[in-house]
Amino acid sequence: MSDILLTLTDVIAGEMNHRVLSIPHWQIKTGQHWVITGPNGVGKTMLAKVLSGKARIFSGHLSRGKHRMINDTDGTNTHISFVSFTDTSKLFRSVNADHYYQQRYNAFDSDGHLTVRGYLLDGGLNDSNIEHKRLIEWLKLGRILDRERIKLSSGQTRKLLLCKALLKAPKILLLDDPHIGLDGDSRNVLNDQLDQLVEETGTTLILSGHFTTLPRSITHEIQLSKGTIESQHKVTTYLSTQSIQVSAGLPSPSLTQYYQETFDPEKFDSVISLNNVGVKYGNEEIIHDFSWQVLQGEKWSITGSNGAGKSTLLSLIYGDHPQAYANNIHLFGQKRGGGESIWDIKRRIGFSSAELHAYFRYDFPADEIVLSGLWDGYFVKTPSPASVELLHQLIAYYDLTDQLSAPFHILSTGTQRILFFLRSLIKAPSLLLLDEPFQGMDLNNIERSKSLLDHILPTLGTLIFISHYPEEIPAIVEKQLVLQ
Repeated sequence: MSDILLTLTDVIAGEMNHRVLSIPHWQIKTGQHWVITGPNGVGKTMLAKVLSGKARIFSGHLSRGKHRMINDTDGTNTHISFVSFTDTSKLFRSVNADHYYQQRYNAFDSDGHLTVRGYLLDGGLNDSNIEHKRLIEWLKLGRILDRERIKLSSGQTRKLLLCKALLKAPKILLLDDPHIGLDGDSRNVLNDQLDQLVEETGTTLILSGHFTTLPRSITHEIQLSKGTIESQHKVTTYLSTQSIQVSAGLPSPSLTQYYQETFDPEKFDSVISLNNVGVKYGNEEIIHDFSWQVLQGEKWSITGSNGAGKSTLLSLIYGDHPQAYANNIHLFGQKRGGGESIWDIKRRIGFSSAELHAYFRYDFPADEIVLSGLWDGYFVKTPSPASVELLHQLIAYYDLTDQLSAPFHILSTGTQRILFFLRSLIKAPSLLLLDEPFQGMDLNNIERSKSLLDHILPTLGTLIFISHYPEEIPAIVEKQLVLQ
C-alpha cells in the first residue's frame, strides 16, 4: 500500500486578498509523479505553491503526512523544493546593485554580480560533499561556477535553479513551467535528467505548466479549469492537451482597420541592415561576421538552439545591447550611432521579450502595462482617446476585460505574457520585434495571437519573430533565418 505524501481537502487559496483556487480533494502518494495542466489563469502555479507552502490558504487544509514542510515552526524545509522557471531573473536580484535587463548583454556593467558558485553556496553547497560534487558534475555546471549568474543562458539558468533545489535532497520536487525558453533538444535533455533523478533518488516529481512532451516518469495528470479540478487521471499517452480543440477567432474589422489607417506610411529601402556584425564577451564570441538585410514589409522568423544568439541579435537591433554602437548597423535607412537617441530608434519599434517581462515594474495595473508601450519605457503618460479605445479592443479580443484594472503581479504568467504582447502592438509600430512572445500562453491564446498578427499587420509592416516551437510561427511569416 502506497504512503500518502500530501492531501488537499476543501482548500481555498490565493494571493493577498484574491482567491484563485478551490480544490475539494487531491491526494499524492508515493510512486506517483504528477503534471498540473490547464488553460491560462486557472491556478496551475498557485496549486504548486499551495503544495510547497508558499501560497495563502484561506480555508481547508493541507495534510503533509510525516514530512516536515516549508512552514514548519522551525522554518526549515528539508523535504520539499519548489522552483518556478517563469521570470527567473527576479530570483537573482542583487542587494548591492540595480538590475536592468540590458545588463545580461553587457560584459562590464554587470561585473560584481553574484556568481554561480556564490549562488549555490548560499543554497547550501558544500565543496567537500561528495554528493554535491556529483550533482555539479551531473548538471554540467563545473565550468561555469565562476561565471556571473546574469550572464548565463536560459538553459544554464534552469540547471542552476534545479541544482540549488536538489542540494536539499528533497523528497518532493515541484517545478513550475520548466520548459519555458528551452529549444526542443534542451527540453528532451531536461526530461531525461528528471527521469534519471526519479530513478536514482526516489524523488516525487510534480510539474505544472504547458508541455508538448513530458518525462517518462510522470504517471498522473490533474487538469484545472476555472480555478478548480476538471479531471484527475493516469497518464497513458501524453499529451492530453494536444487533442483540445482550439479556436483562434478573428479580430474585429474595426481592430484591423485601426492598424491599416494608423500605420506610418513612410517608405524605406531597407528596415534593417547588418554588415559584418560581431559580438564578444571577453574571449567568447557570440556573433561572428554576420550580415543580414530585412526589407520593408518582410516577415521573418529566427530559429536556432539555445545560445545561438537569437536574443542578442534582437537586442542589437532594438538598441539595448551596448555593442550595437560598435557595429555597422542601419535601421530605417539611418546608420546606428549617427547622433540619434535610443528613443528615436525605439519610436518606430514594438518589442516583447521574456527579459523585458522579468525586469518590468510589477506595481502597474494591467491596462498601464499595455499603454506603457506607447512610450517604450516603464511609465505611462496620458494616452490619446484612440489609444485607449485600441487598448479596450485588444483586451476584449482576449476576453480579459474584467482584469483590465487588476494588479499585474496577481495575474497568471500566461495573462502577463498576453499583456506584454499587446504592449508591443499598442502603437502600431513600423517594425515588430517579438522574442518568444507566446511563452506561458495556452494553446487557445497562442492561436488568438497568431490570428491577430496575421490580420492586423499591414503590407509595409515588418516583423521579426523568434520561437522554439515551429507551430507558433504566424502564417504571415514567409522568410526564415536559422542561427547555428
